[in-house]
Amino acid sequence: MRRTTGRFILGILAFSAAIFAVPVHAAGESADAFRTWTDASGRFTVEARLSALEGEIVILEKRDGSKLRIALEKLSAGDREVVEELQGANPFEPAEPSPFEAMPDAGAAGAGNAAERMNFTVDWSQVPMLAVPGNEIWDFQPDGAAVPAVPERTVPLPPKRDFFEKINGAAINPAAMQGVVSYVLDRPGGKETSSRLVVWDVRAGRVTGTFLRPGKWAVLALDDRAGTVLVRSDEFGFGKQNLLELWALQGQECVPVASWRPHPDAWAGNGDVKWGAFLDAGTFATCSGGGNLVLWDSATCRPIVQLATEAGCTPALSDDRAWLAFALGDRLCVLNTAQREITAARSLPRKPAAPQFAFLSSSKKLACADRSGVMVWNMEEGRVEADFSPSGVASAGPIAMPDEDFVLLNRQTLVSIGTQVNVWQYTGAEAACTLGGVTFLITGGMNGPGAVAAAKLPHAAARQALEMALTQPDLFVFRKGVSVQVDVSAIPPAEQSRVRDALTKKLAAMDIRVDGKAPVTLAAGVDPPHRKEVSFHMHGDYKVTEHAVWVRLRYEGQDLWQARGTNIPMFVMLKKGENLEGVLREKSKGPDYSFFENVVLPQYLQKPQGKTAGQASGIRTLGASPITPAGVG
Repeated sequence: MRRTTGRFILGILAFSAAIFAVPVHAAGESADAFRTWTDASGRFTVEARLSALEGEIVILEKRDGSKLRIALEKLSAGDREVVEELQGANPFEPAEPSPFEAMPDAGAAGAGNAAERMNFTVDWSQVPMLAVPGNEIWDFQPDGAAVPAVPERTVPLPPKRDFFEKINGAAINPAAMQGVVSYVLDRPGGKETSSRLVVWDVRAGRVTGTFLRPGKWAVLALDDRAGTVLVRSDEFGFGKQNLLELWALQGQECVPVASWRPHPDAWAGNGDVKWGAFLDAGTFATCSGGGNLVLWDSATCRPIVQLATEAGCTPALSDDRAWLAFALGDRLCVLNTAQREITAARSLPRKPAAPQFAFLSSSKKLACADRSGVMVWNMEEGRVEADFSPSGVASAGPIAMPDEDFVLLNRQTLVSIGTQVNVWQYTGAEAACTLGGVTFLITGGMNGPGAVAAAKLPHAAARQALEMALTQPDLFVFRKGVSVQVDVSAIPPAEQSRVRDALTKKLAAMDIRVDGKAPVTLAAGVDPPHRKEVSFHMHGDYKVTEHAVWVRLRYEGQDLWQARGTNIPMFVMLKKGENLEGVLREKSKGPDYSFFENVVLPQYLQKPQGKTAGQASGIRTLGASPITPAGVG
């Protein structure tokens, strides 16, 4: 049954791990004096006096006695100097432990004692919603110099405990220069379920700790001190990944310091948490299955702002953590994380479905993958450089951009952007992260140790294979300048002319000729109608008649590529005077032939080849390498 998703708001409440409160000592200017404080952006001010420091968090007291918190780095340069003068030479290191604890705040759930951080409820009515500009803007200035230098050091991981233990998450924090891998052990019959975290030092290239916790959990993010992780429940099924916890890593244990379900009443997967990352020492962000992106202040346990994104969207955070990219409808949006405002918004060539984003390390390019294919943006110029459907590779999955000319799909398959050749398969990779131009391919191992294989992709063997392949004149069976047949025999006769004209127009735009004797066939068709039931959240279930349409590229009788469409929309925007039942009744009358006018054909298709040794079934690449404790094989 197809279900469309309504939008729900999801957020995550952060807890700042135990911090000593440091009294402020007068030095020059009096700490008791009220003054005007300004944030780093210059847009916000408050009149208050300096009260204390909690680690890197400044505590300000207003005239009415209420207290505010702000990360030191978020104050203006002048105000940071004032703090340093009042505190002394080193404001970050307390002279002695203090009895002060994080102050309770009636407006911030989770503050106070430990009991209040468990199973609490967030008041979303008080959280502002950041609107996406209605016009197209593009203020994006990538700073590649801010990206940290990352060594290529492969790290052996402890072996899996047994066959039933799987890797289910990984994250790297660029400030801490440490990474974490999460495993879940789920033996048949529910006899034992437990989770394991392995933390490694990126620079040193070694494991620094292993931590255990009962239950099934997946890691989302590691904080800037590598002492706290954000995790979510990892049970199977929609609505079962909505329980969040913050764990302090102590000894060999994961000690929960907060646990809650932000939206226990959200429908199906809307409340599930799909993504999370720390933006700085005092802020992290999360995104829900329903498309709610939230920025959180980890010191005050207060959601700062929320934004609407496309349902199922996985945002991308740049390596310098200055930019956060996501989609809303058919628009690409970029949030400036320091200013906390959208500074770039532009229309996409097509509306993506459950899009997943990834930045190039320098932030100069951005890749987006969804069910229809891959889009690549030139972020300096604000334009699309490529829009294609990879041949034989599912694009509706995780994406990474290890190099300006390549994307890594589903953690394993490296695809050339310019030629759209499936270049290499990195077999055995169960998770992947990128940082500073280095890709970390992670495998769990079974009879021996696993590994975090660090390498700059494509590695030398993959580059050489692509260079050699491009010298072969018959590498591609579908590309600019070739000839193809057009077969519309599976289209109802009354619509064959319309569909043929639409596809012929697309081929002409690609400089591809129509020839009835060509070895490649572009075929189009309509499947027989069938009755089904669909459910729309808050509107109930409806019976509809689905007419599926498709287009395929065939070579010597073998389907190399296809795209499908349907007349039943996943989302319906009702106009004035319309009702959902009437819209669905009208849609059920026949196929949506506009699909053939809007479908995006691939730019290149490789000639079918024999399966390369070591590569997965059904995916053709020029070569393959296993991931081992020695690195990329």
